[in-house]
Amino acid sequence: MAVRNQVPIIPCVFTFREPTGIRKLFKRKPDVTLKILEPIESDSDKSIRQQVEELKEKTFVNMKDAIR
Repeated sequence: MAVRNQVPIIPCVFTFREPTGIRKLFKRKPDVTLKILEPIESDSDKSIRQQVEELKEKTFVNMKDAIR
């Protein structure tokens, strides 16, 4: 969809962690953090299939790096 509409993809990553300190006493569910990454644009010189594959790979790598 992003390639056809020529808009960038904005990857978002959720990370979970156990509450610490005083929050640990009152909260049973893990804390959630949302990290919004830099937009990724496609190269319009390539075919749509190539653009989709390239965006998929770039997005995967960026999200994987953000989790670490």
